[in-house]
Amino acid sequence: MSDKKVPTWAWVGGIGCLVLIIVVAIAGTGGYYWLKNTFTEASGQLVELVDEDYQKFLMEAKVPEEYANDLDKLLEIAKRPETSSMAKMLSVGVISSSIQDNAISEDESAAVKKLVNFLGPDSARGFKAMGTFMEENPEIQRLMEQLSENAERPRGDGAASKPDVSEEAEDVGAGMEMEESE
Repeated sequence: MSDKKVPTWAWVGGIGCLVLIIVVAIAGTGGYYWLKNTFTEASGQLVELVDEDYQKFLMEAKVPEEYANDLDKLLEIAKRPETSSMAKMLSVGVISSSIQDNAISEDESAAVKKLVNFLGPDSARGFKAMGTFMEENPEIQRLMEQLSENAERPRGDGAASKPDVSEEAEDVGAGMEMEESE
């Protein structure tokens, strides 16, 4: 048999491809975890902000008793460590939208109740389940759209409006830009 040697350029090319595959795998994995952690942190901060607003709303006795129980449950679901970032975003969006006009309507209360019933047994539901739930519940979509519309208007005290939770739920980049600007 003859000894055939593999050309040097083939070894260099093979090693180069292997290194490239390893670098892409590490960058992809690192990027995924960085993005996931950023999104989790942003959703946690939003829960804290909405909790503050909701507590003020409660102190001013603007929440009718029949609605307070469901809003409390939804806020507790959003605070759970196992609750997915998407579920937190949707929960705080619905709460914010419900209390932003200093009153809670029966439609808003019904939307809160639906979300509590959906998330109660499994708050770790992800993006796909939350999207399907929103598609099946147009009243919750309306609340999120209402929140988005109202966030674009300046507040009465001249201050900038609060972060747009609905866009952050769709675009993590918006949350990162918001954090950088603070």
